[in-house]
Amino acid sequence: MKAILIDSSASACSVCVTTDKLVIGHNYLLMDRGHASAIVPMIKSTMKDAKTRFEELRFVAVTEGPGSFTGLRISLAAAKAIALSNNIPLFGVSCFDAIASRVQNNRNLPLTDFLLIVIESKRKELYFECRDRSGNKIIESQALTISEIVGHFKSLYQPGASVRIAGDAGVLLVEAIGEIIKPNGPAFAEDLLGVDALDITTTNQYWGLFKSAASLGYTYQVDLNYLRKPDISIPKKKMTSRNTDKYNVYRFRHGKRLRNEFSNCSGSKNNNISCFILDSRSNKKQCYGPFRSYHSLKRWILFKAKNSNILSNKLGWSYEHIKRSIDSKHNITYALIVKTPGNIFQLEGIIIAHSLVDEAELLFVFVRKVSRRTGLGAFLLNSAL
Repeated sequence: MKAILIDSSASACSVCVTTDKLVIGHNYLLMDRGHASAIVPMIKSTMKDAKTRFEELRFVAVTEGPGSFTGLRISLAAAKAIALSNNIPLFGVSCFDAIASRVQNNRNLPLTDFLLIVIESKRKELYFECRDRSGNKIIESQALTISEIVGHFKSLYQPGASVRIAGDAGVLLVEAIGEIIKPNGPAFAEDLLGVDALDITTTNQYWGLFKSAASLGYTYQVDLNYLRKPDISIPKKKMTSRNTDKYNVYRFRHGKRLRNEFSNCSGSKNNNISCFILDSRSNKKQCYGPFRSYHSLKRWILFKAKNSNILSNKLGWSYEHIKRSIDSKHNITYALIVKTPGNIFQLEGIIIAHSLVDEAELLFVFVRKVSRRTGLGAFLLNSAL
């Protein structure tokens, strides 16, 4: 039995292949950018070095953070693709657990009373966690500034206690922590490396996964841990109100409310505009204006996809691909259609997503060119997911 382990959570990409007893392939490459381009070739190269076919894999493991927002999603996407295509389980491992296990299982490093794990975030705050000699958490994982980390540690430190600093941002703490403990006790900083996929093999639960995964098909056991909110900018023009009952479809008598939302978003002041929402999750038999039913509205969208290059050619999706995705009972389809004066119907935007356990994976997103950068995409995304 074999498994593949993947990480791109920080300033490196790494892949590891193991049997249920030993490591048979490993690649590690430091890089600040370009993880998305490097991860798949690295997976292929490592599998080739390990003389392993994907059909031989019993499970996939991936680091689940904290780390780079983009980096975590890149490794998760690659891991999920392998797990889904081979119908094998996908497991997540904390970056803190991986680093802590690497340090504590290194026989060349003596155990210390405190283990400070510090991971780079490329922001003012660092990802921080503190553990004792037995590996128990003393300070829970959180995003803190250097002064906040020093303050937390100072309140815990007892003279004479030994301290080890680990993680790729540990170098930023060495001087400040040294001022606290000198001359009371020793401080060690021999392991200032980021997480490596190989580190997953040092965790207590890893080798037991072969036994627990033996009879499992695809299962998703990853809980990404970002530890902080994303850095995003809110569009200047945005929806002032939202459809709170997103599982129902607007009828004509709801048109004024949706028209106001669309007008606020697009800047349109035309009172003759009518708007319709198609939501594949609606089970109600309703009248969709001139479309009569949900299915006739769906057929109209497919007609647009088949007879126009707006949806298919420009985005690289064929009509058959769009139709298959809309028809799938496991997918969510959410679309906004606008009726302008002269009975002209326009597809303003559409989202198709695949429902996966406790999350949804975006498959297809389209917003009409004139409606971009207005907040309409955010409105559709929030309503759909």
